[in-house]
Formats: sequence, C-alpha cells, structure tokens
Amino acid sequence: MPATISALEKLEELYQHVREAEERVAQAEQERARAGRALEAAKGPLRDYYEALGAGEREPDPALEKQLLAEIRKRDTVITTRPQPGGGVAIVDEAAEARVLGAKRVLAEREQAPPRFIVEHRDELVAELTDRSIAARDGLFAAIDEFGKGASAWQSARDAWGRMIPHWGISPSELPHIPVALEDRNLAPMAYGKQRDPARLLPMPSSQAPADLPPPRF
Repeated sequence: MPATISALEKLEELYQHVREAEERVAQAEQERARAGRALEAAKGPLRDYYEALGAGEREPDPALEKQLLAEIRKRDTVITTRPQPGGGVAIVDEAAEARVLGAKRVLAEREQAPPRFIVEHRDELVAELTDRSIAARDGLFAAIDEFGKGASAWQSARDAWGRMIPHWGISPSELPHIPVALEDRNLAPMAYGKQRDPARLLPMPSSQAPADLPPPRF
C-alpha cells in the first residue's frame, strides 16, 4: 500500500466507492421510472386510437396513426413490453433498464471490496485502530476532567449565592441544581478506579488491546 494513505483511509475510500455506486443505482432506477412514465404517456394516445378503432367508435385515420407512431419512434430508444403479475403489460425502455443493470453490477462488485480488504489487511487495521482507540480514550478522559472543573466552578458559584441570599430575604429554593447528572466532581479518576482492567476503557475489543497498554492521561 502507498505510504501516503493509511489502511483506515483506504477502507473509507472503498466504502465511499460503495456509496457512490449506490447513488448511481438510485439515479438509474429513478431514470428508469421516469422513462417508463414517459413511454406510457407517449403510448397512451396510440393505444386509445387502436381501442376506439377496434370498438368501431371511429374510422381509420392513417395520418393520425402515422403521427402517433412517429411520436413514439422519435424517442430513439428500444421499447419492449413485459407481462405484469396482475395482468396486462408494462412498456419498458430497454436503454434505461440496461443502465440499471449496469449500475447494480458495479455496486455488487464494489460491495465485495471492503470485506476483502478488512481480511487481507487485518494487522494494519488493528494497529491503526488501536492507536485511534487510545487517543479516543485519552480525549474522553481529558473532556471529563474539563467537565469536572466546569461543574466544580458552577457549584462553587451556586454555593456562594446560597450563603448570601438568606441575608437578603431570598429563598434558597430559587437556586437551580446543576443541569447535568453529576455523580462525582472528579469523574476521570473515579471512572478509572472502578475499572480494574484498563483495556475496558478503550473503545475496542479487550482481546485486541496491547499488552503494554499505557494508562489514561487525566
């Protein structure tokens, strides 16, 4: 693999290719639906003409028939009919149908690439994900530490108000409680202390954690 791209980045690139192929399938299916509606609309007047002719409700009109046929032929596409389960037939634009099939074929091919890459590049992915997991753990504990500091400052200000307002005739019931669930002001050490296995603090399978796992920084 090129040194300029990591295994995780390459995997994300493969997933992006899948998403792009899915989008092409959706677009092709939408185009097929539009083409089908357009064909039905174009075929309608000709069908009505033949039906009225067969019912004896009108006389043959070669000029009109020629005009209606020309309206359909000028679409410059291959048209076929397809039997429907409930009876009748559907008018099918073969070009639109072929585009859907081609888009689905590419999607099926691209969907196989990410699982194959995951199997073939396990070592690189595990190493990169381990580094990412350790960084995520340290970032989480740093955020918890900052949250604890902010919560302590909030509570300290509230306590100061609580000591003063009784002297001003203000009820302590007016003081709000901290707007978050705060189990302990020193959350990071508390969470680590409750967890004997440091690998359980990582967002990854404990069986994949390195033996020399560094402790969290807080």
